[in-house]
Amino acid sequence: MQPRAPGVNLVGYHHVDSGLGEIARSLSQSFRDAGVAVNDIAVTATDSPVRGEPPQSGELYSTTVAVVTALQLPAVAELYPEPFAPDLLRVGYWFWELEVVPADQAPAFELVDVVWAPSTFVRDAYLTAGDTPVELHPPYLPEPVPSSATRAELGMPDGLVLLTSFDYLSGVERKAPLRVVTAFREAFPDRDDIALMIKTINGNRKPAAARTVRDFVGDDPRIALLDRHLPAADQSALIAHADVLVSLHRGEGLGLHIAEAMQLATPVVSTAYGGPVDLIDDTCAEMVGYNLTPILSGDGAYPEGEMWAEPDIFEAIAALRRLADDAELRLRLAAAARARIVAQPSSAARGADMWAALQARLDRRGTVGGGRRRAGTAVRHAARAVTSPARGYLNAHFEATKHEFREQIGALARSQATTRDELAGLDELTRMVESLAGTVADMHVHQTRTTLELVDQVRELSDLRADVRTLADAVARLADLIGAAAVDRAAE
Repeated sequence: MQPRAPGVNLVGYHHVDSGLGEIARSLSQSFRDAGVAVNDIAVTATDSPVRGEPPQSGELYSTTVAVVTALQLPAVAELYPEPFAPDLLRVGYWFWELEVVPADQAPAFELVDVVWAPSTFVRDAYLTAGDTPVELHPPYLPEPVPSSATRAELGMPDGLVLLTSFDYLSGVERKAPLRVVTAFREAFPDRDDIALMIKTINGNRKPAAARTVRDFVGDDPRIALLDRHLPAADQSALIAHADVLVSLHRGEGLGLHIAEAMQLATPVVSTAYGGPVDLIDDTCAEMVGYNLTPILSGDGAYPEGEMWAEPDIFEAIAALRRLADDAELRLRLAAAARARIVAQPSSAARGADMWAALQARLDRRGTVGGGRRRAGTAVRHAARAVTSPARGYLNAHFEATKHEFREQIGALARSQATTRDELAGLDELTRMVESLAGTVADMHVHQTRTTLELVDQVRELSDLRADVRTLADAVARLADLIGAAAVDRAAE
């Protein structure tokens, strides 16, 4: 095989407004800033908002870095098999929010040669998951550029504003906005000069969770809810205008909103747990203690019974009061946080460090191909490559059908005067139908695989049946001979 040219195939959600999308774009830019050739490969199957057209992929280089969660990676590798060929060096740039990595992530380890982690917390979690090498490679965190949108234009309330922001697809239990609401109400029971803003996206994708948050907030006039996708510049302006960013998370792999607040000189209140402790400490933020508690509801992504952090509500209350009442403290913490994140290595330096780590692994292989994987892996990859066009067509067709169905549901909702609860029920119906469609698609895949397995078994049975017939004929002939011999002896 002809050696591949040096460079990085960056697989990720390049055109999507999400945390993984931000990291994919950051890593891609860092490699480019370091002079490394990059081939951006966009994963298009996503429910998150998109910000533009996906990039067009090009020549495959010697190394693949996949900014895709471990749970998603096997499905992504099925749809895009070429960048996961066994002759490439394959890196999984993974996030995780618990100290223990569950067994359902095991299939992903077969598709990578090394795991890269964005924070010490994530690195330590994956170090407990097996013998696959794990390395710490924090991303460059670019400085956001806020828009000129005013507080009023962004829907922010008057007074001193506490902001908490999250994606419903990331899990309402993990992001714990209800803890923020509780701490806010307990800290300021009688003050109307302080407000809380809860900025979210994808509430329509998780209608039951969004309804829980709305019901918990109730008709409190001091709490503003905004569930809407904002352009990146407006989201940055929202954080810049806020007086305090609050993250009472139960688990966090890195903390991009916290990093953004640091860049924009907005003081932070954070649980002292997870990836954010690489970014902040009590010299530049209000850190809230916690106790590790069992997961009771992990939104389907986090195994019940595992442990995550429960922020101390009394420490959170005290932290909110200190920041609300002490403008000088807010300024001091914000300045220290900004000074800390501005001192991070440059984008080019991050890219150079990552490429040096990749080059060292390529050199240890002896050749780019390496030949490290057993023949079975190569055969499976070849099979995926052969069927890739069909899988790509089916995936694109399913995404188009799903989009059309959403448009029809949206038109129906706009044409009828429905109540809020009825709309929530309609969203729930949409989610159920889409889930059913995904299940049916999975069933088709399973049925196809089962059929192929049955074909092989039938062939084996056919061969066995022929052998059995041969044996039966031999036994019959032997019986005839024995019978004839018995008759002869009787005649004598």
